[in-house]
Amino acid sequence: MTSFVELTFPTADPKSQGTGKYRFCAGAKTVLPVPPGPASFGSPKQSFSVQVQQVFSFAGDPARNDINYRY
Repeated sequence: MTSFVELTFPTADPKSQGTGKYRFCAGAKTVLPVPPGPASFGSPKQSFSVQVQQVFSFAGDPARNDINYRY
């Protein structure tokens, strides 16, 4: 399992292309091997990954909507 954080600054140009807010994201990801089925010699191994993260905004342009979502 690996974890990660991300900080996004409101630097879009033009400003209409961005959120106008600072954003913080934290999450975790894991990779699970898939049991091998019938495969030929030298075929790649298969895996399944799951990722969860939370994103929220803070500071920045008070006229813009706040951001708070999970995926």
